[in-house]
Amino acid sequence: MNVMTSENLETRAARRALPISKKPYYINIGRGVSLGYRRNKTFGSWSVRVADGNGSSWLKAFADADDNDDAHGLTFKEAKRLTRALAARMKTSFIYIIGAADGGPVKIGRSANPSNRLAELQTGHHQHLQILASFPGDQRQECDLHFQFIADHIKGEWFHRSPAICTFMESLERREMKMEGPPGGGGPKTTKELSQQVKPERRIETSRHYAYNLNDRLATTHLASEGTAQGADAD
Repeated sequence: MNVMTSENLETRAARRALPISKKPYYINIGRGVSLGYRRNKTFGSWSVRVADGNGSSWLKAFADADDNDDAHGLTFKEAKRLTRALAARMKTSFIYIIGAADGGPVKIGRSANPSNRLAELQTGHHQHLQILASFPGDQRQECDLHFQFIADHIKGEWFHRSPAICTFMESLERREMKMEGPPGGGGPKTTKELSQQVKPERRIETSRHYAYNLNDRLATTHLASEGTAQGADAD
């Protein structure tokens, strides 16, 4: 991992001085949280990297950088602020898929600590269970997954290990989550796509409004999740 200091990413000139790289450059902004910047041929992109507590981490790209002009992308300060909001959401709880190593049904659930949940499930299970997949997620995402695999549902949070679920678990190995996009669903999912749909003089206002709006959504989700945290391990 390319670990840098804030001075390497704060300004456009500093970022332009970095070699073009397929892997992001990172600065640590908190315990287990890093802000990433990927240097591209044109404008770069911002991402957040969060440790998952199991010896690994997750990467989420969330916006373009304002490398070329003020009308496109987020500044370093804006990206840093949004990184903290995203990290707070990602650390709230994890979606897990637990099942036996040699096949059989899997449980798709949510917990603040998947390892502890695994130990609880193992107590009453005759097979050796393991965490097949784990990634940051909230209650809405958990419900979305339950609905996505409704055809494989057995009972409660248990599902047949279908080809669709196996394919989904394989896709998680890339450990890169896509941004869910602006409120209301659909539409552009990056500030680049967003800026291409508005007039030049409106791009900076729209891009930053999108970031602030997303930040507000994450903060609201985080506050709401605090009220449901006790139910994260209920099932």
